[in-house]
Amino acid sequence: MNIKNYGDVLYGQVVCIVKEIEILVNLINISYCAMKLLPYQDEAFSKYQTESVQEFRFALSEQIRQVVLLIFHFLLT
Repeated sequence: MNIKNYGDVLYGQVVCIVKEIEILVNLINISYCAMKLLPYQDEAFSKYQTESVQEFRFALSEQIRQVVLLIFHFLLT
């Protein structure tokens, strides 16, 4: 492989990595927007309208963890 072809391969890999990073950034932005909008769309989460996204995410993850543990408990017994 000569240097020119190696540069083309390296450039292709960099472009692929940049596109993957762009997809991840877009996914993070979509998740953030969903976390901001959910308290206004569902009455069950309305108490989090004045809370930060981080506090809401923590509360939501705690509820999900409890449900998952409850499901595993029922599956194992």
